[in-house]
Order: sequence, then C-alpha cells, then structure tokens
Amino acid sequence: MPIRRQTYSEDDVIGTRPVRVPSPPADPNALDLFAPSPKEVGIQRADDHASTRWKALATQCVRICADTLPDFTSDDIWAALAHSKKDIIEGERNPSALGPVMLAMARSGYIVKTGTVRPSTRPAQHGQEIRVWRKA
Repeated sequence: MPIRRQTYSEDDVIGTRPVRVPSPPADPNALDLFAPSPKEVGIQRADDHASTRWKALATQCVRICADTLPDFTSDDIWAALAHSKKDIIEGERNPSALGPVMLAMARSGYIVKTGTVRPSTRPAQHGQEIRVWRKA
C-alpha cells in the first residue's frame, strides 16, 4: 500500500504524518453494490435462528400491545411475553429476534415509529434508549 504524506494547515496541526492510501480492488467489477449491510445480515441471522413458534408468539404480543396501548416499546412486548406464560422454553427465546419481528410488523403497516425514544426499564438494558412505537 503506497504511503503519501498529508500536510495540515496551521489551523490543524503543524507538520506532516504518513497516511495510508488503500489500493483499489484488482477487479472493480467485483464490488457488489447491492450486498446487504452488516446490520441487514445481523437482522437476517437473528430471524433465521429464532423458532417459528417464538416469532408467532412475539408477533401476537406486538399486536396486543399495539391494540391496547397508545404507544409501546420492546419492554412492553417483553412484559406481554412474560405475562402470556407461553414464553417458557428458554431454548426458543432469542432476544435478538424481536428486532426482526418488529421490523416485519412495521413493514406490514401494522405499527409505525413515533420518532421518540425512552429509557428501557429492563435491567439487562441498563437504561439504554429504545424506540417508541404506536399502532398505524
């Protein structure tokens, strides 16, 4: 990889430092501009590895939350899952798979983002901000 010296103005830093310039790929046609992003790959993996039974139950809980609450978060869905007493098989529970379930419900037009976030109440999330949803 060739090394080129980059010069900075006096406003930045006085002096120069080596900067690595990446070489272009040998075959420019090899770039796949339509390849899925790492986020899309992760969502697909989570969806692929979740049991069909658990995804159906989670979808049902999303519908219940959307129908009964003015707005809701994933915390409300987890509470509905716990309250259902059907989410008892630890091997089937996949917390990562709730994202694909929510995405599928949003793409179907059943729920929409409110544009706001609120801190999670689940201890495992340590107050992380989570998206707020409502029925479409």
